[in-house]
Amino acid sequence: MDYSLEFFLGKIVTILTSRTSRDFGSDKIGITHFSNYFTGRVGQIDSTGIWIIQERTGNVSYFAWNWIVGVCEELVVDESHPTVQKALERVEKEREAKAKEQEEMAAFRRAQEAMMQQPDLTELSVEKLGQVIKEKKR
Repeated sequence: MDYSLEFFLGKIVTILTSRTSRDFGSDKIGITHFSNYFTGRVGQIDSTGIWIIQERTGNVSYFAWNWIVGVCEELVVDESHPTVQKALERVEKEREAKAKEQEEMAAFRRAQEAMMQQPDLTELSVEKLGQVIKEKKR
């Protein structure tokens, strides 16, 4: 099969570049930002580079040829497929559990800060700390 760059028109791709001045990190937010910048549907290919449109945001990105190392066609997942739905549900439950854990830690930190602001730390008990946490959650 003889391919040309026109093969990518209308397809979901990830653009690989030689360097970027932005640090995306390896956390969920960094990965999401990375995919928002470098993954999308190819809208146009011309002599200077490639234009892509992010599926979720509609944002447009342009990549000049002199910085492009590769263009990779992505597998598009059918979210209506039962196996994919189960996997998405599992990921969502894990995300919710992580968010709950982070909120509990934030409430604990707020309670610690409130405790440190008390004039007499000897009067604070575990029960009082529990009350502070409950009040902060409201």
